Amino acid sequence: MHVCGRSNSRLLIVLYYHSVPSSKRAGFARQMRMLAQRARVVPADWCGESDPRYANVAITFDDAFISIIDNALPELAERNFPCTIFVPSGVLGRKPDWPMEGGADRSEVVVGAAQLRGLRGPLVAIGAHSVSHPRLTLVGPERAREEIVESRVAIAKLIDDTVTLFAFPYGDYDASVADICRQEGFRHVFTIVPEPVDLSAGSLIRGRVSVEPDDGDLEFFLKMSGAYAWMPLASALKRYLRPVSGRVLNTIGPAEK
Repeated sequence: MHVCGRSNSRLLIVLYYHSVPSSKRAGFARQMRMLAQRARVVPADWCGESDPRYANVAITFDDAFISIIDNALPELAERNFPCTIFVPSGVLGRKPDWPMEGGADRSEVVVGAAQLRGLRGPLVAIGAHSVSHPRLTLVGPERAREEIVESRVAIAKLIDDTVTLFAFPYGDYDASVADICRQEGFRHVFTIVPEPVDLSAGSLIRGRVSVEPDDGDLEFFLKMSGAYAWMPLASALKRYLRPVSGRVLNTIGPAEK
């Protein structure tokens, strides 16, 4: 299998979920069965090479909601699948208090400190997801650094281990934010741009594909196969064409409208 003309053996598709409520656990299990049949599931910081007949897929979770612990991790453990959970360190044990783009997760609760300590193991990596989940490009470089560094320090202390991975809240970052992560020594940082990771590039920044537990089989297959890589190009084209369309409409005279 190839994605955009490149062999899957040098590509990694990183999936990300937010919540897996009990009502959607069966759908999540169905997706994991599909991965077991069609992919090699690897850690999010993986840099190896595998059989080109199969997609290389990593599973990540943003916000560390308890529903992930209760419903997703048992399904992953049953299949020996690794995953990474990105934790907002300042909201442990509470409902999210940041603006959410969708309403589905408003009733979720972030994992508490004691439960977080027990999560780390050979199949579960813990990453940082800021302290308070802001848009890092909007808070200024000093606050952005505090959010990034303090979240890593707090989580590392809780789990008694180093934290080398970071996910941008809302996927929001710019060159300044990326430089902070680079200076602080993160191994990889993760966006929500749905593009495959080119393992040969050795990039700090890794794209991810958004997945819902109730995505249908075809949609999930396309996502895990890297077929959503065209979406950033489509979005950029749409942004480019929008002002052009406006200028064309503005040149139309009264008789032509």
